[in-house]
Amino acid sequence: MKTIKYIQSGITVLLTGLIAILLIVFFIPQCLGYQAYNIRTASMTPKYPVGGMIYVKPVKFDDLKVGDVITYNASGGSGWIVTHRISQIDTNSGTIVTKGDANNTEDGSITYSAVIGKATDFCIPFLGEVVTKYQRDNGKLYTIIGIIILLGLSFILDIVAKKIED
Repeated sequence: MKTIKYIQSGITVLLTGLIAILLIVFFIPQCLGYQAYNIRTASMTPKYPVGGMIYVKPVKFDDLKVGDVITYNASGGSGWIVTHRISQIDTNSGTIVTKGDANNTEDGSITYSAVIGKATDFCIPFLGEVVTKYQRDNGKLYTIIGIIILLGLSFILDIVAKKIED
């Protein structure tokens, strides 16, 4: 009987922790307009390490300034999302030139339409890779299935505990 209660307590702690992490890392930032992104290269080290997770929020063109760090869709249809610092802004043409902090040369210019948003100064090391896998590899589905299994197991253990008591 005690073993069942310990298992149930463990499941409760696990579920509570999982839900708290999901709320803190994903849900609350999304409610505030932020999206999580993974830093995939060393071009912004040491501020944003490879594998770090950053939060990005949409920004108006007029609110951008030289020195801001932005996340944008790379040109050429590569599918890469890049996070670099703005080095030049041409308000007449609506173009932006960026440069990675660890790079020696500037990137080509981009239009504002490629900009996803402005990155926060906040970066969580190593969590970016987890976020990428979570978003791409059915992580949300696995999370829901895991929660359902844990809830079901807790329910079954509760029934078993009641049968033992009777």
